[in-house]
Amino acid sequence: MSYYAIFANGVPWQRLTSAVAYYGVRVYLSNPLIATEDGSIPAGTLSLVISRADAAAGRLYVAPELPRWLPDVSLHGLAVGRARVDLRFWREGEKSRWAADLREGTIDVSEDAWRPWVLGAT
Repeated sequence: MSYYAIFANGVPWQRLTSAVAYYGVRVYLSNPLIATEDGSIPAGTLSLVISRADAAAGRLYVAPELPRWLPDVSLHGLAVGRARVDLRFWREGEKSRWAADLREGTIDVSEDAWRPWVLGAT
């Protein structure tokens, strides 16, 4: 991932920490104060982990797990390498679903559960 920009109502999410390796990146983000029609979501209430993106190979992996009180989240214009993609995550009952809409470039978005990295593994 060469660049990321995630906003809620025009305000960027706060990067808490990140790690970069040749084959991917893991970025931990937390939300700013988000005003909604039903009241505000306090800053630091939500977290987002972008755990696997392989821009060189044109791949992005997602594994959504939305809480019950957050039924829908959309990310617009997420840049991975030269590709830009819109992502939408929503809840159906107890399951989180997702959809990707490619804006430009080429990228394969697929679901893959998060697993810890093993440093030095081949």
